[in-house]
Amino acid sequence: MEAKKLPWEDTVSRFAENINTSDIDLDGLTEIYNELQNYFDITTTGGKKGLKEFLASNRLFAVTEICLNEDIVDSVSEIFISGNQAKFNTIISGASDEMSHIITEPSSWVKFESFSLKTNFKEGTTAKNDTEMKYIFNFLEKHYNRGDQFTITLKSILYACDNCKLYLQALQNQAMLDGKILKINFIADPAIDKMVDARNLLELN
Repeated sequence: MEAKKLPWEDTVSRFAENINTSDIDLDGLTEIYNELQNYFDITTTGGKKGLKEFLASNRLFAVTEICLNEDIVDSVSEIFISGNQAKFNTIISGASDEMSHIITEPSSWVKFESFSLKTNFKEGTTAKNDTEMKYIFNFLEKHYNRGDQFTITLKSILYACDNCKLYLQALQNQAMLDGKILKINFIADPAIDKMVDARNLLELN
């Protein structure tokens, strides 16, 4: 997936043209912010630590509809959390056992890190542990070869950073080169760049 060949400024500025974007309303933001918090036992040290890391991480809720020869093959719902492997393990170990089956983890952290390190485009910026990059890695590995047409709906607490905007469009371009159709719906609030922005909007601080 040749994201680096795309013109940076032009591609980022065209994100809303190439990706079907829509704002998340307050009720929708509240729902995805609160989801899964009940899996942590805050009466334990591990539970408190896990929940703290969880609340500091972005959560991306993805639905991938896979079609082949105009027939729907599957519709897959997945949840992704931002952060490196150590942070992920802290979250999972602090939650009930069900959490490890609910959150989608990279099949190989080594392969994911190699893949995501290619996203360092602007000096001082990176998207290597972002939820969008985890989704793209997982999609290419598990879903891409199953169909020829895809509709992806991504609902996120945080809005996509410029690096992720570029890579989502690079994914679309790769599908087009491979003779496939890939539509992406991205639902988030453009004003929420950091988790503190979400907490302020939800009046949780």
